[in-house]
Amino acid sequence: MAKRFSFVFLSTDDFAIPTLDRLLERGECLALVTTPPRPRGRGKRIQPNPIDTHGRGLGLEIIYTAQSKDSELKVRLSELKPDFMITLSFPFIIPGDLLEIPRWALNLHPSILPQYRGPAPIRWAILNGEQKTGVTAIIMNEEIDAGMMVEISETEIRPDETYGELRSRLARIAPKVAVKAIEALIDGSAELKDQDEEKVTYAPKLARDMFEIDWERVGEEVVNLIRALSPKPGARTGYEGGMVKILSAGLSNLILPPGRIKVKAGSLYAGSKTRALEIRRLKPAGRREITSREFINGFHPDGKLFGKTGG
Repeated sequence: MAKRFSFVFLSTDDFAIPTLDRLLERGECLALVTTPPRPRGRGKRIQPNPIDTHGRGLGLEIIYTAQSKDSELKVRLSELKPDFMITLSFPFIIPGDLLEIPRWALNLHPSILPQYRGPAPIRWAILNGEQKTGVTAIIMNEEIDAGMMVEISETEIRPDETYGELRSRLARIAPKVAVKAIEALIDGSAELKDQDEEKVTYAPKLARDMFEIDWERVGEEVVNLIRALSPKPGARTGYEGGMVKILSAGLSNLILPPGRIKVKAGSLYAGSKTRALEIRRLKPAGRREITSREFINGFHPDGKLFGKTGG
């Protein structure tokens, strides 16, 4: 990139750290806009979010905001006069008066827009059994993920890929998309494209009642739920009056009644409406993550049932 540029970066998530780092190689970050420290973890200690910590380590100016309609934020951004405002994993809609401050306002979204607008596109792509996803760079407007598209990079979703694994890959793809979009906007080669409103789908946050496995569903759907919730928060199921999270599983050729557990040749299986699942990794309540063999040896589950958690 021949010409350096200035930018402000808006994010609250470690997903955006690789993109911020790449952009710092090409341009000057005038400020990082993020949310204030809040109670986190089991001890509920007041802590900054991961990108806040990262930005401070880089010596960046940190601007805290709890909402996008923030008069102090508007004043400071107006003083900075950045070439770009860049958002990635930022929880607020940017109002029009802020979008007018930079020369370009760019949002990076981890889906192939217009599919999966909203806060949970990676999980929903896995839940719905999509075979590909990607990262899209758009010119922001005041609607959610609805601006004109500047750059898209697509990638295949691997058959057994979990949310955590796919998220990590997309975090490495996003910097390339950001650089290509910025280069094209600066040199005038960008070919902006409207999103097809007839193809729009949404990806809202997953409700807690979706975390529980329904063993009466077809096997592919159960596997996709487990993948979409792994490693956290984890798809949960009842077992012997307690709760177990299943973190890794795939389809087998066995047929078992829904929820029925079978141990065969050292492997752990559980029935669904169609084919049984081969379960690989689990996390019993209050315990560490364990392998299926450890679960077999410690819980003796053969012939028992997975079912409702009761809450």
